[in-house]
Amino acid sequence: MKQLKQLMLIFLLAASVQGYAQEHKRISYSVNEIAKNLIPVLGTPQITAKSYKVFQMDIEALKSGLEGIGHREADLNQGFVANVLFPHPDGTMHEYRSVANSTMHPLLAAKYTMIKTYDASGDDGSFVKWDITQKGLHAMIMIPGESTIFIDPLFEVESRGYCHNIFFFGLLN
Repeated sequence: MKQLKQLMLIFLLAASVQGYAQEHKRISYSVNEIAKNLIPVLGTPQITAKSYKVFQMDIEALKSGLEGIGHREADLNQGFVANVLFPHPDGTMHEYRSVANSTMHPLLAAKYTMIKTYDASGDDGSFVKWDITQKGLHAMIMIPGESTIFIDPLFEVESRGYCHNIFFFGLLN
């Protein structure tokens, strides 16, 4: 009887570990810092910050790499965990494990299919809420004991696609 219980325990442990064996996929996309004095004159920046850097990101490559990503509420064997890199205001790159989430009500999500929302976490205990919309990428990186980092489009210009790729990374005033 004791051996049967041990075998059942081993089987249950093996089955539970298998359930958490979701594939991880590093998403490749370019992220390049832009000198502030070289930013194209596109209008007035929509953000004022005390500490920031400006980067250009290939959002289309990021969106393409996220196709098939796993969902926070779904079976762990469906999709994959996306490992994405986000720059911090000091210019260093940090990797976060991301899954899709359902921030919007299902009726709104069906109406606004261009809005994709994600949750992410880092090895340092950080938690990230981020999205990609028709206006660009937005992220809020919360690191225990540190100021929240925001990533947002620097300019609000919809008529020129390339400006969606210029982002502010920093701490708000």
